[in-house]
Amino acid sequence: MAKKYVTSNEFGKAMLEMLNDYGDEIYDDVEQTSKDIASKALSAVKGASPRDTGDYAAGWGKNTLNNKRAGYYCVRIRNRTEYRLTHLLNFGHYFKSYGHVWGRYIGDNHITRTELEFKKRFAVELKHKIER
Repeated sequence: MAKKYVTSNEFGKAMLEMLNDYGDEIYDDVEQTSKDIASKALSAVKGASPRDTGDYAAGWGKNTLNNKRAGYYCVRIRNRTEYRLTHLLNFGHYFKSYGHVWGRYIGDNHITRTELEFKKRFAVELKHKIER
């Protein structure tokens, strides 16, 4: 970085410019890290999903919500086709018929495990990019 000399009158403006540049760099790092981690997490959750017909595992997808002016970037992973089953298969449920419980499915926490693993990975990778 080239040395830049400013007068005391221009100091505030120069500092604001530097902070805006730094904020843009951090936003770009967050955006790239989010995309990378979301792609890996999507593959992991598809692989960990229970398979009966394969429709549930095939329904996983991601979409992006962002607003650069506000400094907001989010990648959401969700099941587009079988979204009603995600809670039941992740946490388990009872089978009921006419008021009687006749069975139970114990959830396998495939979503929760993947979420926790990739939250940690995101934090580590973003920290490495910011510290460079």
